[in-house]
Amino acid sequence: MMKKLVLGALLSFGMLSFSQNIKVQKGSYCKGISGKSADSGSGSGTFTRFYDTCVINGITYKNVALEYGANMAIYRETKIEQKNIVSNVKKFLNTKLEKNDVSILKPGITLEYEKNAEIINVPFTGNKWPDEGASRSDTEEVTKDRFYIEDIYPIEADKLNKK
Repeated sequence: MMKKLVLGALLSFGMLSFSQNIKVQKGSYCKGISGKSADSGSGSGTFTRFYDTCVINGITYKNVALEYGANMAIYRETKIEQKNIVSNVKKFLNTKLEKNDVSILKPGITLEYEKNAEIINVPFTGNKWPDEGASRSDTEEVTKDRFYIEDIYPIEADKLNKK
């Protein structure tokens, strides 16, 4: 009996932590920006936009974190495509979005999806990264449905109103 209980708990925990890859189809978007997060010197190179809703391949997800991994370690070590990486991060963090604006996702990219992921949020409220940043003292842990992509800028277009 105890073995079954332990096995069941391990399986349940394992199922919660699995992620899956989703290839984005045309027409996928996120709307209802509710915040942004910067790695703020942690060195992770992960930058996040929080949305109320994302519709990806016709499926609606609520309370979403769209994470863009800009691979800052490679940028710092080799300076390869430095301008491109910095430009993309600036665009991702500095684009001023209103609550009713929509971000169209690039079709064909593959996002890693994890339901109810624990995310470290370092709130970024400015519009001038890297000249202004977030305070690590404001860091909080949040639970969101997480979509992650590394090295490929995930947004095709921003600021499109969609009713």
